[in-house]
Amino acid sequence: MHNISFSSARRSGLFRRGFTLIELMIAVVIIGILASIAVYGVRKYVLQSKTAEARSMITDIMGAQETYKTETFAYLNVTPDSDTYYPAQLDTSGQVAVQWGGTGCSNCLENFQTLGVSPDGPVYFRYSVVAAPSGALSAGSGITYTLPDPGRWWYVVKAASDLDGSGDGVPYTVFAASSERSEIIVSNPGN
Repeated sequence: MHNISFSSARRSGLFRRGFTLIELMIAVVIIGILASIAVYGVRKYVLQSKTAEARSMITDIMGAQETYKTETFAYLNVTPDSDTYYPAQLDTSGQVAVQWGGTGCSNCLENFQTLGVSPDGPVYFRYSVVAAPSGALSAGSGITYTLPDPGRWWYVVKAASDLDGSGDGVPYTVFAASSERSEIIVSNPGN
């Protein structure tokens, strides 16, 4: 049996040094920073995927409206006004995907079917499409369009959602486009 003294064991490396409290605290801080960066990245990715839905649907609706006008010489008024949305549940929008085809706005589903617009699955945004031959219209949420001369048909399509999940829905994230401007504009992105 060998007798090893404390000093000789220390010199030969038999005792291994552990982590100090400061080293452990630094490791925890680094892990916390990396975790917060990851959470931010995931949140940004989820937000981008939700807003991609709105952009895609608005583009589909705009194309369908132009096709409809080619056949009928008028745009289709899908929702009764710019503050009526389909599907109707705005209070949970952005957090819970809602199945397309539910109840809500009278004739809205039939009007979207007439246009030939239907999403591939549940939606996070709610949609409003108004059209008329003349007049003035504010799209709401700080989005205002200059409409064409009286007698010319126009439409405005909006997608609204409560993306920040606050539950109060104020302010909604709103994407909008019109027959007069092909670009999709956004109000309150990420809210």
